[in-house]
Amino acid sequence: MEAIAAGKKSMAVWSATADAWAFAREGMFRESGAGSDVVVVDFWANGMQGPATIIQRFRRASEGSEFTLESVPIVSVLGELLADPQGLVERRLASGIREHPKGADLWQTWLGP
Repeated sequence: MEAIAAGKKSMAVWSATADAWAFAREGMFRESGAGSDVVVVDFWANGMQGPATIIQRFRRASEGSEFTLESVPIVSVLGELLADPQGLVERRLASGIREHPKGADLWQTWLGP
């Protein structure tokens, strides 16, 4: 909890001194009373009005099952969840993931059925 609080506090400092930053952590996403484990990534780059957030549900590795990412990532900009009926945000995220030298291969292994 302390590390997350410190990370969130640092976001304003980094926005004033860096060209871009990202802050990732594990969290819980509640919808209709039920909670899901999620990876949360806040990110910002010069020219953005404020940070945006990607929320990706996941299933933990446990006996007999491997870690998997579930569902389509949720994107929030300035605190508002984006509707993505055309899949543009999802395609842009996938494009960025494909550019990562290690993440691209790992991402494919993490995707659930």
